Amino acid sequence: MGRRLRDRGILKILAPAFPTKTVNYSMEGEIMKNPLDSLWGTVIAGVALTAVLFVFARNFLS
Repeated sequence: MGRRLRDRGILKILAPAFPTKTVNYSMEGEIMKNPLDSLWGTVIAGVALTAVLFVFARNFLS
């Protein structure tokens, strides 16, 4: 079997096992927004991350 994989190439053997078509599950007209694209989303995410890291550092480093 090792020689077979080496001779034909592993991609030719494994290619039929993996589908090549992609399926689009998103609905048309519906746009997902990134919360970090807005100023308030960035500020809220920064404050939340700072609070989590502060609690982590306070509990585990002292």
